[in-house]
Amino acid sequence: MKLKNIVVFTAIISSSAFANSLTSVSIYGTPLIYKSSIAKKDGYFLGSYFYFGYSLNHVLEAEIDYIKINFKDGKTLNQNNFSASYTNFYGNRKIKIGTYFIKNDEKNITPQRNTDNGIIITLGYSKFKLYQWELGGEFHTSYYSNYKVNGNSLKVFQINGILIYGEGNFYKKGRTYITIKPYVIYIPDSPTGKKTYTSLEGSFSYYISRWVFSGIGYIGKTLFAVKNGGLLVYNVAEERLYGIGGSIKYILNKNSSIYLSVFNDTFRDELSTNEANLTTLTLGAGFSF
Repeated sequence: MKLKNIVVFTAIISSSAFANSLTSVSIYGTPLIYKSSIAKKDGYFLGSYFYFGYSLNHVLEAEIDYIKINFKDGKTLNQNNFSASYTNFYGNRKIKIGTYFIKNDEKNITPQRNTDNGIIITLGYSKFKLYQWELGGEFHTSYYSNYKVNGNSLKVFQINGILIYGEGNFYKKGRTYITIKPYVIYIPDSPTGKKTYTSLEGSFSYYISRWVFSGIGYIGKTLFAVKNGGLLVYNVAEERLYGIGGSIKYILNKNSSIYLSVFNDTFRDELSTNEANLTTLTLGAGFSF
C-alpha cells in the first residue's frame, strides 16, 4: 500500500532553449481517479510551480505540492513535496542541480516501509542549439531512510537520456518539438526483488498561434522513478507498466495561459499481480511577470 500514483502532465519541453529574464508562476490541481486498485480509493493533488530566469544564464525553479489519498481500508495519506533546482547556461551547454524532499504521514499506513523524509538529488548536463535540439542526460539518486528492505534503508539510482528535436515555424504552420527519454533504474535492495528497470518515454509539443498541443507516453516497467527533470517523483512500491496522455494549452496573453491535461497510468499494486489504472484530469493556469 504505497503512495503517489500520479503523473502531473504539462507540455514536456526542455527549459534549456527558453531561459529568459522573467518570473512565472503556475498553479494546478487534479482528482485522482483509481480503477481496479486493491488498495486505493480516490484522492486529489494540488501544486504550484515557480520559475525565475535571470540574464539568460541562470534559472531557478521550485515546486510545492500536496497530495491526499484515501485508501479502501479507511486510512488516509497526506503528503507534501518540496523541490528546487538551479540551472546554469554557458555557451550552448547547461548544467543543473536540484533536490526534492518528501514529508508525509505514511508511517500510519506502513510503519516499516514508509517514504517520509525521503530526499532526491538530481544532476543534469546537456548540449543544445537554441530552439532546434538538445542532447544530454540526468542522474538521480534517491534515499528513503525510513523504508527498510532486508534491514537496509532504500536507495535508488537512476540515469536517463534526453533527446529533443524541433522543426517548423511558429508564425506559419507551427513548430513541433519531439522528446525521447530512455530510463535505467537500479535498486540494490529492491522490495520486488527486481533490481534493474528500463523504460522509454516519448512526447511531442506542437506550437501554433496561441495554442500548444502535447502528447506523452511511456512503456517499460519503472519503480521509484524520477521524471520531469527532478520535479516529479514516484515514491511508490508499485510497478508502473505503461501510460499515455495529452494536453491542450491556450495562451491568453503575453502574461497568462491555461491548460487542461489527461493522463492514464497502468500499474500493479504492491503484492498484487493485477493491473490497475490511475487517471488524472489536470487543470492549470500560468502567469508571468
